Amino acid sequence: MKVPNIPIVATLYFAAALAYESPVAVPHSKAVAQSGARFQSLDRDHDQRISKAEAAANHTVAERFAGVDANADGFISKAEFDARPSAEPFE
Repeated sequence: MKVPNIPIVATLYFAAALAYESPVAVPHSKAVAQSGARFQSLDRDHDQRISKAEAAANHTVAERFAGVDANADGFISKAEFDARPSAEPFE
């Protein structure tokens, strides 16, 4: 009797899916450090989010606040801050 190949093929397919690496580039460690330092300097109360009041201290951040606050909760989280397009530096 011949053994079906379906379990073997399914296992190989699953393994290939797990091994797939996303083509997203990993940011340079210096850029990550600078981004973290910028976030910390804006987060005055150290609650790991930037409020509109904290953003007001930096004109560029205040101007772009709504576009970076992806979930519209009135705060920019570290994840939202890091996810902003690189073409939008907060200087």
